[in-house]
Amino acid sequence: MPDVGRNRGGTDEILEAADRIFGRDGLGASMREIAREAGVADAVLYRRFPTRDDLVFRLLADDERKLRRQIEEGTALGHPEGILFGWLSEVNRFLLRYRGLAEAVLRGLATPDSPWAPFATRLVDFTRQHVELARSNGSCRRGIWPREMLIISVSLVSAGECVRPFWEDGVREPVNDVEVDRWLRLVLAGFEQP
Repeated sequence: MPDVGRNRGGTDEILEAADRIFGRDGLGASMREIAREAGVADAVLYRRFPTRDDLVFRLLADDERKLRRQIEEGTALGHPEGILFGWLSEVNRFLLRYRGLAEAVLRGLATPDSPWAPFATRLVDFTRQHVELARSNGSCRRGIWPREMLIISVSLVSAGECVRPFWEDGVREPVNDVEVDRWLRLVLAGFEQP
């Protein structure tokens, strides 16, 4: 007799389980474990989200809308450390949501046929708007390219995910936004208008 209860879970349950498991284990987490935690059969998970990327993109949709809204509202304009820092710090906080997300965005920036390329392109477009604002108010020198600025910033998160577990004896804490912001300040100091 089939386990009818295994198929009762819906999209919301899948998304909640995926958010918890990706948050704990990173983007490489087991899809089977997500299905189990959501109370659905593997087939149900894959019918709703044919690929891992489809599931991740759905989870990130609200965050992406929030980033877009911040651009429209000019949130970074009033940041005490400047437009570029405000924007890139927010992007990095977004990327810290799931371990491996920064690497996926870098893959999208490097590989035009990657499923992550459209998402990465949108982040470049958002960054371009902030670079232009920073140039117009004189806080960013000419010759700074939005794509490269985003690559540098995303790379800080990716590098932190790789090296952080080895910094302190036996302590395996994930990199956090305070550390990434400190690194970002160091990098951006070289891009400021003299």
